[in-house]
This record gives sequence, C-alpha cells and structure tokens, in this order.
Amino acid sequence: MSTVDRAAGLIWNFAEEHRETWQDKGKWHWYFGLVEEVLELGLALLGIHKHNRWERPDETVQHKLAQVGSIAINWLRRSVNDANTKTD
Repeated sequence: MSTVDRAAGLIWNFAEEHRETWQDKGKWHWYFGLVEEVLELGLALLGIHKHNRWERPDETVQHKLAQVGSIAINWLRRSVNDANTKTD
C-alpha cells in the first residue's frame, strides 16, 4: 500500500468516525470548526501545539491534517446531500 493510500485511508477513517458529529450544526459552526483546526495545524507545524502531551510533534501534525481532511469530506457530503434533497 502506498503512502498516499495510507494517508487517504487515515483521513477517510477519521471522517467516518466523525460523520455525525456536526451534522445538525449550521454552516457557521462548520466554518469556525474548520478554521480552528487549520489554526491548530499551523501551530503544530511550528511545534507550538500538541494534541495531547504524550504525542510527538509529527503525530500532532498528522492528527490535525486528518481532522482538517475529514471535516472537508464530511462538509462535502453534507453539501451534496443538501443539494440532492433540494432537487428531489
């Protein structure tokens, strides 16, 4: 399995685990949640933020990237579902 496949799998699994987390929230909640995770990713890249105190900095970056990717996937799912609901 390639590195890209493993990375995509990590993001997909994270998205599946959190598929229902924000489903009942509005677009502003999604927007600010995504912005918060991107900010934390930036801080992790600078070595300032850790997801938990036992994590190595590279693990925090991977975790934050997976969170950002999974939010994007789930937001896209929601947008597609909303568009399909309006056209049905």
